[in-house]
Amino acid sequence: MNKQSGRYRFKVFLAVFLFWVLVPQSLLFAGDLAEIKESGKLRHLGIPYAHFVSGNHDSGLDIEMMKLFAAHLGVEYVFVESNWSDIIADLTGKKSSLKG
Repeated sequence: MNKQSGRYRFKVFLAVFLFWVLVPQSLLFAGDLAEIKESGKLRHLGIPYAHFVSGNHDSGLDIEMMKLFAAHLGVEYVFVESNWSDIIADLTGKKSSLKG
């Protein structure tokens, strides 16, 4: 195993670890079902990549699933575009930074 391969594996491990640590915490800030139905809107935070969200934000795997879920709930679907550098702040509503 060379240095580059080891660095890549560490980065992948770190990304997966951070995802599993941060996502459950971010769900604490999400609206519950009653709030979503009351507002009449289901907001979908999406990042355009890998055909999960298309360039014009009207199709893709994530969008199709969320549109069906919104229709099932009887609420309006709203796409909110994000990017990889802002996704944690968008999910939690708080800015974060790496120190050290």
